[in-house]
Amino acid sequence: MKKEETPMEIDTLPIDESTLIIKEKSENIPASSKVNKQNLKKVELPTQSYVLSGSDSRDIHEENLNIMKSMSEEEIREEREKLIATMDPAIVAFLKSRRKKEINENRNPTIKEQNEAASDINIEEIQTPSELLKQPSAEKWLNFDIIETNKLAWMKDMDVPKVDKSKQFEARFDFDGWLLPYSEPEINEKNRILYHHGEEAGRPGYTLQELFQLSRFCLDDNTPAVLNASIKAMRNLIYSQVDETCLDSLLGFGLGHIQPVLAVDNDKEDDNTVNDQQLAEKNIIRCLARTEIFTRIRYIINTVKPSLETVVYCMDILIRLARDSELVYMKILNCEGLIDSIVKYFVPKVFHAATSTSPYELPLLQSIKLLRILSSRSKHIANKFITKFQILDSIILYLSNDTFSSNVNGLRLQTECLHFWSLLVNYRLPLDYLSVIQPVLLNMLDYHFKNTNLDMKTTFVRQGHVAALLIFLGHMAKVSWNLIQPFLPLLLEMCLPKWSTQFMQLNEFACGKLQIISSLLFCLSCIGECQTNNGVDETIINLLNSNGYNNITDKIKSGSMLLNNYETHKPSSNLKSLEAAAWHTMDHVVPVIQTNSCLPFLFGLSQYVHTSKNRKLKIAFLQNTNVQKYLEALQKLR
Repeated sequence: MKKEETPMEIDTLPIDESTLIIKEKSENIPASSKVNKQNLKKVELPTQSYVLSGSDSRDIHEENLNIMKSMSEEEIREEREKLIATMDPAIVAFLKSRRKKEINENRNPTIKEQNEAASDINIEEIQTPSELLKQPSAEKWLNFDIIETNKLAWMKDMDVPKVDKSKQFEARFDFDGWLLPYSEPEINEKNRILYHHGEEAGRPGYTLQELFQLSRFCLDDNTPAVLNASIKAMRNLIYSQVDETCLDSLLGFGLGHIQPVLAVDNDKEDDNTVNDQQLAEKNIIRCLARTEIFTRIRYIINTVKPSLETVVYCMDILIRLARDSELVYMKILNCEGLIDSIVKYFVPKVFHAATSTSPYELPLLQSIKLLRILSSRSKHIANKFITKFQILDSIILYLSNDTFSSNVNGLRLQTECLHFWSLLVNYRLPLDYLSVIQPVLLNMLDYHFKNTNLDMKTTFVRQGHVAALLIFLGHMAKVSWNLIQPFLPLLLEMCLPKWSTQFMQLNEFACGKLQIISSLLFCLSCIGECQTNNGVDETIINLLNSNGYNNITDKIKSGSMLLNNYETHKPSSNLKSLEAAAWHTMDHVVPVIQTNSCLPFLFGLSQYVHTSKNRKLKIAFLQNTNVQKYLEALQKLR
């Protein structure tokens, strides 16, 4: 897909003395040229242009050669010096690098060259065709009258290569993603499928580049099994489940509405001077965007209409692309009909769960998440989803329908909807919808007060649902005090005493099981910006002096990113990640979000302490023994 370059009017390639050795010609050289024959033996003109390209490049190069043949070596050197003196040094450096690149570039042999190389193959050395050709009347078989050695060469036994420890080699993987050794001692039925006719035919497995190309080619296959496998492979290549899980888990602590941008570069235009292979080595996401992946996903959704699993993989791919540079995420929005199809089929305003036999026209959590990630990039995009696609109509339907609140998947969908709406409220976008959803949210909060406890038995999904609701109410309090007032009695007089008491009695905890108290503190800090409540401050002071708080903060240092130097999983240079995965750790993630980390909880608590004007509360927070030890350890790093 390399863009055709415009040929230059003349070949301005700087001439290097070491390469100027002209072969002696047998024809007569005009006397007027005054060419020194001894000099001609030292000079050889290049047989091709390393600068020009296009249909006229050969003619232009021949014309330049004819001119140079009529010049002496001294004249050539003089012209070379004049060119270098008058040209921009940057252009000279570029032309030299281009020549060097072309000379050193590894070129795949042409079909003709491959056939010529195979012509020397001895058929007797290849067991299978040798046995076939020895059968009676084999020469009379259809199309067996001519032996095509270039095709039979592929049937020759592979030579097992030996690793050269002084040289680097490219990693190869099997179809399950496991790293393979440099070579296998023998080819058997188990590993035979891992050998192919690409580069390094004697080595098993596929390089990342080969897997990327193979999976992209398979996307154009409409066979369900092949399509699903290729989409899954593509998704696993660029999508980090660990990163996404960690980012989603932080939403329940009042964090994460500002999403990270995972772009290798922020160039606003595609680099058309490099081909797909070169671009993949530099920026695999941008290379994927160049292959019209958005158009293909649109076709898969609209025409193929695959299984739920395939659709989810498509959404995961789009989610990762939406986290990339502006150039990439704008291609998602500018792909005609893509967002329209996603909203139509997977964020429907009407659905019939009882009669549905496919994932279509049913709400899909990953689709809501995709819209949230895109909305986090720009208020303009978020507003477009509201005005053009009436996305809030669908969200209100999902939040108010009891079908979703009665099962785990429905709760997860509602949780994602609440986080999405929190982002929109944070933008102060259409507030008139808030009065519509207010009764639903009141019933939801009342239900959780009566049925949800802050303990280790309550599931992460249920705690996440409560947290999303409380965070949404916190954002609502910032934009409309009148709308939050009906919630205050339930929040301050019932929910706060219940969940704070349960927190103070905790003997054990997990980071994710602190979402309820953390989100409650976040909500109270938002309310505290508008109204001071001494009763809430006294409750929080009691919480700071409780055994539960001391138990939770006892290992505060183990969750610090600054006090722990864990090696994170480093992505390749062409694919940026959050680097949330870490080796040699308890949960294989960075310390701040491990199971025993209390830092996400302390974020919500410190936010409330910062908002409060109660001096006694601030002192109680800072004088806690565990907090002081943590601050002293941080001070020693200076």
